[in-house]
Amino acid sequence: RYIEVINKPVLFIPNAFSPNGDGDNDELFIYGSGFKEFTFRIFDRWGTQVYEAKSQAQGWRGSFNGKDLESGVYIYTMNIVYKNLKYETVKGSVTL
Repeated sequence: RYIEVINKPVLFIPNAFSPNGDGDNDELFIYGSGFKEFTFRIFDRWGTQVYEAKSQAQGWRGSFNGKDLESGVYIYTMNIVYKNLKYETVKGSVTL
């Protein structure tokens, strides 16, 4: 849960999701506001890029090249340009 502050960018990236088809947390989405543009990338433990998004409407279902990936921890980076033209790189992990 987050509260948007007027004229201040907001970002929330969940740290876990479970694409098991039960309708709860089946896709990983980026939540927030104040973005002019961004690139969100996810990597496996060997450094292979397994996902990329440039829109908040895109969600990751935990697959790569049409195959479901193994449960585990995946690393992400997000390069953001905010509407106020400030730039930021955010790094973290998500558990699948």
